[in-house]
Amino acid sequence: YEDRGPGGFQPVDEFFYLTEPGQGVVEIVALSEDELLVLERGFQSGVGNTVRVYKVSLDSAEDVSDEPSLAAPGLEPVEKELLVDLADCPSGGATTPGTQPNPLLDNYESLTLGPRLPGGRRSLLLQSDDNFSAGQVTRVVALGVENGQLR
Repeated sequence: YEDRGPGGFQPVDEFFYLTEPGQGVVEIVALSEDELLVLERGFQSGVGNTVRVYKVSLDSAEDVSDEPSLAAPGLEPVEKELLVDLADCPSGGATTPGTQPNPLLDNYESLTLGPRLPGGRRSLLLQSDDNFSAGQVTRVVALGVENGQLR
């Protein structure tokens, strides 16, 4: 966004981001002008939640502001790299009242960068919401991200 005076802030560019099947974007964190973290999550009955964090590069991303449809031939989504799949994280003894592949999985809705950890790693904080349901858990998960993966 750019401050365009009395009219307020206006978007400068728009980019084509493609979620994984069955996923939706719930949070975006800017690492720099050309790098983002994107929290995608989904839910499938009988299987449970999917929670993944992607690192996205806008370096070579095409501005699609003037495109009438993202289905236009030749348009490519931004480049993204899986940074964290919460299903692959150690549960650390966490429990869940629901059926999940990993008890840490739930309805995550927020993502932020935390402080640097000993050794220089960056912390990444995710927060879930129980939706006032006995079958869900509100929790904050802190993850340590290896040096070089985040600025």
